[in-house]
Amino acid sequence: LALLPAMPLLPRRLAPAAAAASDERQQAAARMLASMHENLAGQLVVRAFGLQGLMRSRFAGDLDALARATGRAGLQSGLLAASMTASGYALLAFAMGSATLLSLRGALTVGSVIAIFELLWFMISAVQQLSGMVEPFQRAAAGLRRVQSLLDQRPDVAERPDAAALPPLAREIRFSSVDFAFPRGGTARRTVAIVGQSGSGKSTLLALMLRFHDPTRGVVTFDGHDLAQATLASLSLQIGAVFQESFLFDATIGENIRLGRPEASDGEVEAAARAAEIHEFVASLPLGYRSPAGEGGGRLSGGQRQRIALARALVRHPALLVLDEATSALDAETEAGIVATLKQLHGRHTLVCVTHRLATVRDADLIVVMARGRVAEQGSHEGLLARRGVYARLWDQQSGFVVSPDGRRAAIEPRRLAAIPLFSSLRADLLARLASRFTTMEVPVGRTLFEEDERGETFYVIVRGRVGVSRRGRGGAELYVSVLEDGDFFGEIALLEEVRRTATVRALTPCMLLVLDRSEFHDLLDEAPGLRKVFEGAAQARLAALCDESASLPGPPPL
Repeated sequence: LALLPAMPLLPRRLAPAAAAASDERQQAAARMLASMHENLAGQLVVRAFGLQGLMRSRFAGDLDALARATGRAGLQSGLLAASMTASGYALLAFAMGSATLLSLRGALTVGSVIAIFELLWFMISAVQQLSGMVEPFQRAAAGLRRVQSLLDQRPDVAERPDAAALPPLAREIRFSSVDFAFPRGGTARRTVAIVGQSGSGKSTLLALMLRFHDPTRGVVTFDGHDLAQATLASLSLQIGAVFQESFLFDATIGENIRLGRPEASDGEVEAAARAAEIHEFVASLPLGYRSPAGEGGGRLSGGQRQRIALARALVRHPALLVLDEATSALDAETEAGIVATLKQLHGRHTLVCVTHRLATVRDADLIVVMARGRVAEQGSHEGLLARRGVYARLWDQQSGFVVSPDGRRAAIEPRRLAAIPLFSSLRADLLARLASRFTTMEVPVGRTLFEEDERGETFYVIVRGRVGVSRRGRGGAELYVSVLEDGDFFGEIALLEEVRRTATVRALTPCMLLVLDRSEFHDLLDEAPGLRKVFEGAAQARLAALCDESASLPGPPPL
């Protein structure tokens, strides 16, 4: 018995290596599962970009790493279990040898030797059974350590020990010393739009308002109450939010709406659905509000998911309703319907709308224009247009397009064509003839319009939507260099001459484009000799300007 404490010595030396190997296996399994989830969730992008081979190769690498980590963990766990068994047998051999020697000297009887053997054998059998549980225990311990590491992480925004409940919003939201403040007239039951191009700071401003982050300097207040001094629960109870991606859970439509306020009655759920103008659709379903939404809302269209997300926000009876690019991922017809619904909510709630599409918020009580992380200007639609500043330039860029009532077709007005440098010197009659040559193209999210080094022959104008511009970096890595939005144009060099594209362009949201092929354009030049002469002069000037821009700017050359 005195030798029993020596049994754990060898297993204790091997245990750290076994624990480290088990942790490594858990991390490899997590990487493999994350890779599998990304591949399943991003199937549209994978198929659209032809990335099947690359993704299979990456997943095979993750599986190989998991197999190697599992082998190492199994080996270390096996060694640990074997060391426990070996220590027991070594103890048994030593004890029996000692007992036999003592028995030969007459110090122990044969019965005592047998008793010692039986006692030690039962103990070693128990140790052997315990050694079979080593590997499961190692895996469980590694999983618990990963869970504990997550639980130990501090959130980016934490409540202060003395945080107080935030009173219901009644008058204003103010940013003090954060370089922005709403007018002193207050924002309650008004519609405030925060607009600007991508990267202008709109989402950052919204994140501060929702307290996803705390400002590094200054304070954000609701009716004079510092949000940093308020509890997160009291803030979230006052806010209903609808984001660009309207995520729905794999539950019934009624349950998805009720998630906004779990204690809401059936009548309140229906009232919220009526306000979001989705009740008639839900009522027409065989199961009504008990109809399943499907995983991620897959049984519903994009517009229906967005209206259910709006109902989920409205059932909270929020003092502040926040819309973050809530219509940018929808087609034109669905967007028009959502915008009409939001107009019905005007005056009932305080609405804060973040968008880059100015036409959807022209009726807002206050429009805040962001540029380069700062508030460039603020005021009404008419007042901002009269200033001829940032807002007016954005409005001019996005206007000049006519979209059919069904949202399927678009046309460009001659005056909008004149704003494009390549066509700025053309007469009005020639601009009208040129405008009639454009055709409408609808592009789903993820589709590639053209690849870098492709030969170009088409000119594009974005009526609505966003496209990403990327170039190949070192080692073939794809590097995004810019985002183009409503009113932007690209590919004009393709009308001038047959050249290779200098970048890859893909749709980041559903897009409606107006396109002009080089063949159509040259047919028009043949029909109007006067246009050819004017265009050739404009083309030479434009090419010279593009060369100057390409030489002076660090970004990509024109497409």
